[in-house]
Amino acid sequence: MADPIRTALYGALVASPALTALVGTRIYHRVAPQAATFPVCIFHKHSGTPRWTFAGRPVQWDLWAVKGLCQGSSATRAEEIAAAIDDALNDAALTITGREHLFLLRDSDINLGEDEDGVQYHTVGALYRLASE
Repeated sequence: MADPIRTALYGALVASPALTALVGTRIYHRVAPQAATFPVCIFHKHSGTPRWTFAGRPVQWDLWAVKGLCQGSSATRAEEIAAAIDDALNDAALTITGREHLFLLRDSDINLGEDEDGVQYHTVGALYRLASE
């Protein structure tokens, strides 16, 4: 069974017309398939920390990486994808049965460039803090 938070994040991403205009349905958890065409959107849980209070269960603070990945000599498309991701997720509320007070806030930027066998890859996005009870 899929993680309900992962499912809710995927739902928020595919519900964004601006994002799907840039990547279509190429939104993947953790890694894109080998045969995927670029550009793509990748998301994954980066870390999770329970924050205990005096009573009750802890507030869960998760950090999710969500980023655009493209090939080519320019990072412009990855930057456009990152902007669409930010519009879809920053300060967004998620609804998951059995969880309360789910909200996302942009935490920090992701901006990477790589060259593999003469092919340039650009990754631009952000880490989003998700708090839930």
